[in-house]
Formats: sequence, structure tokens, C-alpha cells
Amino acid sequence: MVVYVAKKFKILEQIGSGTFGKIYKGENKNTNEIVAIKLEKKSDNATIKNEARVYTYLKCLSCIPRIKSFGVEGKYNFLVIDILDHSLDDLIKLRGKLDIKRVLTIGIKMIKIIQEIHDAGIVHRDIKPENFMFKDDNLKAIDFGLSKKYIYGNKHIEFENNRSILGTPYFVSVNVHAGQTPSRRDDMESIGYILLYLLFGTLPWLNLNFEHKHQRNYNLYTIKKHDPFVIFKSAPKELKTFIQYCRKLSFVEKPNYLYLLNLLSIQT
Repeated sequence: MVVYVAKKFKILEQIGSGTFGKIYKGENKNTNEIVAIKLEKKSDNATIKNEARVYTYLKCLSCIPRIKSFGVEGKYNFLVIDILDHSLDDLIKLRGKLDIKRVLTIGIKMIKIIQEIHDAGIVHRDIKPENFMFKDDNLKAIDFGLSKKYIYGNKHIEFENNRSILGTPYFVSVNVHAGQTPSRRDDMESIGYILLYLLFGTLPWLNLNFEHKHQRNYNLYTIKKHDPFVIFKSAPKELKTFIQYCRKLSFVEKPNYLYLLNLLSIQT
């Protein structure tokens, strides 16, 4: 394991991990600034290179952490960004669930963040509670390893079918489960699942155990495709409408962010 990256960021302790790498707390030896350092082996899927490109492309947005450095150190690709405090998932692990007003307030912030990212031409493609983090009271989106431009010039990317699931199966849309190319609609549908998760502290498909991954994904798809609100009978109608609206969007269609914001603003 390397001790320093970019000759000045010292690795202090591991604070997280994911499919493609590990995240460490670090310190700039010149300024004593505390940062987050993400490492992945060069032989693994090079998501950090893509993530660094996206962070650089979106660097003018205030809804994401600032990128400080990226490159190669020994056997590892690395990325250094602002360190944040805690994620939406941390909130649930601490509190179990959130009240409806807090959930809708967070939902409004998430919509505004993802709209900014979409307006910049990027689709996130891995919307989940761990990928929204607070710095003080400011919510920010992280982890752009799977993100991609969805529009080149004025041309939307092409629709594809029979694809493997991209993202975190528990929070992906029904279209992504069905093997379709992720687009803006799918980011927004995933936000709907996060809001249900924050409100109830779980999802009807979250703790199901299956022997094989493909069996798990098929069953998740089956539950989501049919009506998850049979289980969430007490879910606010605004959240039901939110998800149903996102599911009806076409592949290239721009979500009506204002409509979705207004849905969540009714009870706040």
C-alpha cells in the first residue's frame, strides 16, 4: 500500500470501500487539509480515470466535491477530493428512518443536484444513498465512476437493449433491470427509491436472500415492476406519483424537474 499520493497527500485511515476500490482519509502534508483519497488497483476496472474526467468536467458545480488531484501511484490509480461528513445511508443506520418532512426536503435537494448534473450533459448511473453526502448541511453527489455523457452536441446517445445491469441493483430503475441503456429518467426513478428507503428505513426487496446474483436481480425486477406500493401502503401519494411519472418517461425525454420539485413541495 502506498503512503503518499501525488507526493503530498498522506493516507491516514480507511473510511470506506466499494466495488471498484477503497476510500481513505488523507492529509495534505503542506497545508494540513484533510481530504478523501480513493484508490483502485490499475489492473481492476479503471473507474477512477472516468470519475476524474467527470469531476474535472463538472468542476464548476457546487453540488459535487472539488477534485484536488488524480493520477497513478505505484500499482494504484488515485483520486483526491474534498472530504465530506456523512451519507444518506449513514443517516438511516443512525436513526432507522426519517420523518416525511425531512425526506421531502432531502428529495428536493437531490432533484436540484441531479438536474444540474443532467443539464451539464452527464447522467450519473449509480444513484444510491451512499452517493449523496453532507458537508455541514449541504448535500452533494459523489462517485461518478459509472457516469457518462448522454448527449454529444445536440444528439442524445442511442438506445440499447439486452445490457447487463449498471449501477446498484437495489436502487436501479425497472428499465435498467430490463437491460436498457440508462438515461435521465433512470437517475430520477432511483431518487424515488431512495426517498422510500429514507422514509421507511428499508425497501421491500432490500433484505431478500438469493443464492445467485442473476436470481436476485430477476426477483428485484419482478417486485419493482409490479406494485411495490402494495407493501408500502402508507407511502405518501406524492412519492407514488413521483416514481410512476419517471417510469413513463421515454428514453430521450427530459424529466420535468419543476413538476417533480412541486410534487415534493406540497407537504414541506
